[in-house]
Amino acid sequence: MSDAEALPFQLRFESKGNATDSFLGRFWTIPVLESRLVFPKAHFLKWITPGGGTRYLTKKSGFRSEDGKIAATFEGDLTAIRSSGWKYVYRNEILVEATSPEGHVIAWKRDAASNVVSVERVNGDVLMQITPSREGFEVVMPRSNEAFVFGKQKGVPAKSEGWQITFSGGREDTVNMETKEDGVTELRRSSSDGIRSIYRWKTETGDLISDSDFSYEVRETDLGRSLLHRIDASGATEWYDYDGTRGAATYKRQDNSRVVTWYDVRLGPTNMKVFRMDTISRDQKLISSRLLSYDENGEVEKEWTEEGVGGNAHEDGIRFIDLEEAKSLHSRESMLFVDTRSAEAFAAGAIPGAVHLSRMAFERDYPAQETKLRNMQTLIVYCTSRNCEDSSIVATKLTALGFKNVLIFEGGWAEWWKNR
Repeated sequence: MSDAEALPFQLRFESKGNATDSFLGRFWTIPVLESRLVFPKAHFLKWITPGGGTRYLTKKSGFRSEDGKIAATFEGDLTAIRSSGWKYVYRNEILVEATSPEGHVIAWKRDAASNVVSVERVNGDVLMQITPSREGFEVVMPRSNEAFVFGKQKGVPAKSEGWQITFSGGREDTVNMETKEDGVTELRRSSSDGIRSIYRWKTETGDLISDSDFSYEVRETDLGRSLLHRIDASGATEWYDYDGTRGAATYKRQDNSRVVTWYDVRLGPTNMKVFRMDTISRDQKLISSRLLSYDENGEVEKEWTEEGVGGNAHEDGIRFIDLEEAKSLHSRESMLFVDTRSAEAFAAGAIPGAVHLSRMAFERDYPAQETKLRNMQTLIVYCTSRNCEDSSIVATKLTALGFKNVLIFEGGWAEWWKNR
């Protein structure tokens, strides 16, 4: 499937507190179906993006974001938002159309009550169709032969809400969310494939408190500012930080070494593309750097790895591979692919034969996979795409455990799925 035929947004769900106008009810939204513009005051507007983010545009020489990369223009009841080459058109603050940097147009069709009933290309191809029912709705994506049925659970307490989600492959998820008297909201999820998870956060602020495996706490860091730390059962911590002014994402692992990913923050086709990923040892020495260059259209032109000045020598051997090499290795019995994405993403689709070992639950899940991993000559680690740090993080965790032949499939699931 080409980029022109693919829906450029993920269908995902977000907690929004008591969002009574939400497509999913009081507690959840589907950003791609509920992207909106909100004008709280005359001098700025709030943009809830199709990806689930929130950006504020202030009235300075027109409505623009603080970095100048997002701008809004107005014509009658239409508002156009331009961001990263995309153009999003809203009518009366509701998304109606999006145009990609290549000029491909996608339209959001709505019923009389402003509910989305389909997302289509201008030639009439339906990318997503939504059919409501008395107790829920069905989402069908014809081009990928996938469907999701959402049904409300009955008998849920007043301060709670529950949904049952049935996927096209037969898997069923049950999700319940409850606002408790102590100012904490709790989400419990169970799946027919055995996945169980619990998330707790402060209702008023949305600050994460704990999940099934970890607790979370804001603590001081050596960056000079406080950040959210993830704490495991042993008390070991790790944290993640993105600095938009430098275009740098820093992940500090539990062994005190780091992965620092540098992004291109210039306007144009390379905006927010990874151009350097540094692996740094616990003694703060550069182990290696992965570098990328891009052509004028923002496509990867060259990828290479440079060795650093030392540190943890066992991490020097990690090598990045492209799609062609990944496919050639896939059929070999001594090779094993390791998927580092979330459990939900892995369940929805993965490289055939891959085992799941996510960054977030590595310490919990590794013991169950160790025997299988040790029996393999080479491990090929991947995540969502070349802009995802999780594959590098899990690869360095594996090498720290003594694995000698660890490769990283650069393009990840996005490139594999696109070329399957």
